[in-house]
Amino acid sequence: MEETETFLLVILSSQLGRSINKPVLVIELKWNKAVYTAINQIKERDYPELLKGLSNDMLLVGLNYDEETKKHTCVIEKYVK
Repeated sequence: MEETETFLLVILSSQLGRSINKPVLVIELKWNKAVYTAINQIKERDYPELLKGLSNDMLLVGLNYDEETKKHTCVIEKYVK
């Protein structure tokens, strides 16, 4: 399977337009890539900017699935402007 598109999905329930008191997660999924590729894409495309104002606490999550080893890897970083 090849990566053909990237999707950014934001689910905010009834809090849209208001600040929330919980961490916001920005998650990027990859297939057969280095896990830091996902984190770098979040930063390069400035996805956290789309969620500014929701929370002062934001985590960047990069996940990769390796088809050959059948294992997942994950990196979580606290977002700092």
